[in-house]
This record gives sequence, C-alpha cells and structure tokens, in this order.
Amino acid sequence: MKAAIRQVIPINSGSGDSGTLVEDLRSRLRGGEKTVQLFAALAGESMAGEKWSEAAAMWEQLLELDRQSGEGWAGLGQARLALGSPSAALRAFDESLRLLPSYEAALRGKAETMGILERDSVDSMLNLWQATRPDLPAQETDALAAEAGEAADGGGDRDTGDILSMVEAALAPLEEGLAAAALAVGDWRSVVRHCRRLVEARPTHFEAWYNLGIAYQQTSEAAEAEAAFRQAVELRPDSTDALLNLGTVLQMNGREDEARPYYERAVELSPGCVPALWNLGLLLERSSETPAAARAYERITAVEPAHAEAWFRLGYCRLHDGEWTEAAGALARFRELEPESWEGAMNLALAYHRMGRYPEAIQLFESVLAAQPDNLGALQGLGLSAAGAGRIEVVVGVRKRLSQARVPSAGLTFQVARWLEEKGRREDAIRVYCDALKEQPVFPEALLNLGHLLAAEGKTAEAGECWRRALSLRPELAAGYFDGME
Repeated sequence: MKAAIRQVIPINSGSGDSGTLVEDLRSRLRGGEKTVQLFAALAGESMAGEKWSEAAAMWEQLLELDRQSGEGWAGLGQARLALGSPSAALRAFDESLRLLPSYEAALRGKAETMGILERDSVDSMLNLWQATRPDLPAQETDALAAEAGEAADGGGDRDTGDILSMVEAALAPLEEGLAAAALAVGDWRSVVRHCRRLVEARPTHFEAWYNLGIAYQQTSEAAEAEAAFRQAVELRPDSTDALLNLGTVLQMNGREDEARPYYERAVELSPGCVPALWNLGLLLERSSETPAAARAYERITAVEPAHAEAWFRLGYCRLHDGEWTEAAGALARFRELEPESWEGAMNLALAYHRMGRYPEAIQLFESVLAAQPDNLGALQGLGLSAAGAGRIEVVVGVRKRLSQARVPSAGLTFQVARWLEEKGRREDAIRVYCDALKEQPVFPEALLNLGHLLAAEGKTAEAGECWRRALSLRPELAAGYFDGME
C-alpha cells in the first residue's frame, strides 16, 4: 500500500522570507501581471495560510486562463471543500480527473467529498472506478454499468447488492492507493475510512487491518486500535510489527501483563527489534524484574551502540541490583553520548561512591550542584563521598547547608563527630554524636562511639547505657564492650 503523492500546489521552497515573497507576488498582480504561474503561487500561499476564499478566487482566475489545468481544478476542489461546498468541490474534482485520470490528490479529494455527500451508490462508485481504471477494457466496465442500471430499475439477473459487491471488490486497488496517499500525509480519518472499506470488501487484507490500527492509534481510539491489531496478528502471527503495536496499545492502557507475551514473541521473531526490546525493558522494570530488564537493554546497546537511553536504563538497573562496576560502565557510556545530562552524572557519582572511588564521585556531585544548586540528593551524596575521602571541611560545609534547608543529615553529622574524635576534640565530638542521635535515635554506630568517649570521660554509667542500647539494636557491634563490666 505505497503511493507517491504529487503536490497539488507548487509552493516556492526557497530560503527567502515568505512575507516578502507574498508581497512581491501581490505587487506583481497589482501591476497587471496575469499568468498561470502567478495565480498558482498566490493560491498556494493562501492555502498554506488556510485563507480558503482567497485561494478559491486565485484558482478561478487561473482557470480563466487555462481551463485544461487539472491541478488548477483539483486546487479549486480543495478550496471549495474547505469552504463547506462539497457539491462544488465534487464538480471541480471530476473535471480534474477528466483531465488527469490518475491524479491522486484529486482521487483522494473526490473520495473524501463523496463520503461527505454520502454518494456511495453503485453509479457513483462505477464512475469513479471507470475514471481511474483506464487499463480495463471498455466493454468490461460498460457491461458492469449496464447491469448496475438494470438492477437499479428492478430488472437483470443480479440485484443491486451483488453489483455493489463486485464494484467494491474491483475498487480495492483504488482504495489501497487512497489509503496510501492518506497515510503519506497523516490524514488519519481518511486512512480509517479507506481501510475500513478495504477490510469490509476483503476481511483477510492484513495491510489494511494493520494500517487501520495505526490510524486508530493516531486518533487515540485505543479500543478500535486494539481490535484492528488483533485482526492483523490473527492473519499474520509472525508479523513483528503487528505484535509490537498490539503490545504497545495494551501497555499504554495499563494492561502490561497482556502486553508482555506479544513483546516476547516479537523479540523471539526479530531478536534485534529495538522498539520491542525497549518496551519490554520498561515493562520489566515496572514489574521489579530489573535483571531481566537489564538484559533487554543490553541487547539494544548491542544493536544500537549509540542508543543513549538504553545505556542509562541499563546503568540504573545495575545500580538497583548492587552491581556497581557494571553500572558505572553503562553510565559512563551514557555520559559520553549525553555529556550535559545531570541525571547521568548523578547516577554515575552514586556508582563511583559505592565503589569507593570518592574523588571521582565528588567531582560528579559538584558538577550536578553547579547546574542545580538546590539538588539535595547531590548535596547529600557530596557529603558522604567527601567523608569517605577524608575531606571533613567539605562534609562540614554540606552539613551546614542541609541544616539550613532543614534536611536530616545524621550520617554526615556522625562523620563530623568521628573526625573531631580523631583530632582529640573529645567534648566537641560528644556534642556532635548527641546531635546525630537527636536526628536519628536508632543509630547503633553513634551510640557505640559515644559510649567510648563517655567512658574516657569517666562517665561509666552513661557509657554503659549507650552500649546497652547499641547492643539491643545490633549485637555484633557492641557485645565485646560488656566483658568485665558487671
């Protein structure tokens, strides 16, 4: 169902300013110039701006100069149709087809006009068929026309319905051409109309069912799209495209469990089908099947190494599953393809932090904060990576900013207390450990270290209480500190 569409209107496609061009054309008209080319150009500009009355007037003046212009009649038909005069439009399209019997723009315009006028009678269909099928012997079309006339008058061996069925079957190639022309320009309502006629005449027409599904998708008619794609899959169970589109319709309507087998079958038939792999990967992610989703994304990157989003999703899944090295590799590749993405920098920084590559993580977190100063996730990540790298001055600065933003930061507070403890500033460390426990009472590591400092200060009862609480929360941390206390 493929057709090349010949443009009705020859519009200038140069790089000059369109407003200047139009004014130049009008100036030439005011100066007395009257040529077919001038009127065609003005009509084209008017139609592009949807000034249908002006367009109709220009086409009429063109036709006064050249009554044999099939394109001029087709243009007038389009303008008349847009102005709500389908009868006048039909006469113009008929004249265009008389001059240019295979002119697809006129064929499509006439078919649309006939639909508006509900002119689906046997005679109308026969006239259109005869006008567009010059390859058929005249005696064949004349005989069918004669039979149609007899049937309409109540005579003949066959009734009108039989003749109509014959004509509809004979018109199938025309409907295919009209559907293809409508597809090419994105005229989805016309695609629906022509494909519906095709499947009514030929219920096993796979391409018509498939394109009908595409058109219904474009017009947001999900139930109709699903039904059309189901028919296409039934006719060709091995069609990757039909399986993919049926799965997409189901997934977009929240029926992911139903969509999954269609994607899996599509991938089985076409292992390198990137759209099916992508949709399947997203579906698996939402089902918390991240290892399987990662495999789908890996297959995409093998087929399309520059598919940035597949690298990002792969890295995200690896992060989710604790595979830090693999996550870093995928996210680094994403960063090569999308160096300006802060999401890529953020996730790669998380992977580096988990791997203990703190300087690289710090650099990436800082790059995120340069672009998004209020990104609290990046700020917290910067503090934790700075703590891991021993850059306590950065940790202190981050903790201050988080405190100003009223964001809990017990982990960073703990790191500051440890640094104070290492520097011998015992009283300050005790105070900061207490701050950490105010923010997060269930913090066995902070309780344990605070117990150490209190014991060193001779506050054994308070130290013992801290250790008992730490033991109750995490026995393996503090059990050894009770030896000999009782």
